[in-house]
Amino acid sequence: ALRGSRIGKIFQEPMTSLSPLHTIGNQVSESLQIHTPMARAERKARTEEMLSLVGFPNPRRAYDMYPFELSGGLRQRAM
Repeated sequence: ALRGSRIGKIFQEPMTSLSPLHTIGNQVSESLQIHTPMARAERKARTEEMLSLVGFPNPRRAYDMYPFELSGGLRQRAM
């Protein structure tokens, strides 16, 4: 069986897949926190870089936003 860091599941619908209680930055950086040992500041910078790569216009601002504050397209990109 494949488990652990080699396989994952990403659900299609961002409004039901993203937690309304956590910011986009916290949710995106969670996998880095689990799988890659790095300092909090480095993890935040890497998360902002990833948000930029998928087309967030202002990744630094988006890091602290909640899913309901983003458009459907940006929620999909965050996943």
